[in-house]
Amino acid sequence: MKRQAETEHWTQRKCPVCGKIFYLQDVTLWVYKMRIQHTSTVYFCSWRCLRAEETAGNPHMKSIKRPRVYSPEYLADSRRAVEMRQKGMTYRQIADTMGIKLDKAYKLANMREVNANDG
Repeated sequence: MKRQAETEHWTQRKCPVCGKIFYLQDVTLWVYKMRIQHTSTVYFCSWRCLRAEETAGNPHMKSIKRPRVYSPEYLADSRRAVEMRQKGMTYRQIADTMGIKLDKAYKLANMREVNANDG
């Protein structure tokens, strides 16, 4: 039987991945947690279990992330780089034409948001 002092300020949780029972003193400070589509929070016993759930791809248990917002100028540059790449230009040629660094040309030409809207 547990002593009252041990459980008085502790919250008992069960890990949904491994089934381990663990205790939390302050649930707001616990870092191994994930929200379920704006309804509740699921707590995990360890980083390993949290990552296992994230990589499993369960549609009901997703981390809520804000979508990226790009400026109109950045999107226009990206569309221009995508068009240049589709015409057969290399990333080096795109970077020289636009006056930007090579890694920036690569990022602009491979931007998912622009490529998804074109297809």
